Amino acid sequence: MPEAYQNAISALLETLNQFHPISKTASDFLRKHCRFQHFSRGHHLLQPGEICKTYYFIYEGMIRCYFKDGDREITTWVSSAGEMVTSIHGMNTKAPSIDFIQTLSRCSLLLLDAADVDVLYKIDPTYNLTARKLLEHYYSDAEIRSLIARMPSAEMKYKLLSQKFPHLVNSVPQKYIASYLGIRQETLSRLITSNEN
Repeated sequence: MPEAYQNAISALLETLNQFHPISKTASDFLRKHCRFQHFSRGHHLLQPGEICKTYYFIYEGMIRCYFKDGDREITTWVSSAGEMVTSIHGMNTKAPSIDFIQTLSRCSLLLLDAADVDVLYKIDPTYNLTARKLLEHYYSDAEIRSLIARMPSAEMKYKLLSQKFPHLVNSVPQKYIASYLGIRQETLSRLITSNEN
């Protein structure tokens, strides 16, 4: 196997082990069934009307989810290296997506089909615990994102984002951060400048 693939698998297993120790059965299964692919900036992994059938682990790069309101693109989340992304709602309901999932940079990703994950649950029951802890983690992040969206002022939104997701503030292009916060890019620039002083 290529070195990049081996490094990506090692990074995935290291991430999963932070939630619950991964068994040899699960480790071997993931090594066998994960696919390693590169995607250019701006590539859509999921578009409205499609049913999500894949889990993605970001080895390198950055991904966002957004929806359209007329001509406006409204960012709902951004994830970076070391994180897993998918459409959880789509996975659970098998319903067509209403969102876009798009690469914000050149990305190196591990892909795992939902059908393979279902098999892994059956052959290694301990992986169910890993998945539960992963969902708890990402549900907690979703709750924080929801709280940010309900903050009454741009200053409060930016402050909470900076506290909870500082890596995003420093790495995501400002237009996507502004979209995520529901504020104008000019307002975000002023907030960043004032917090740097």
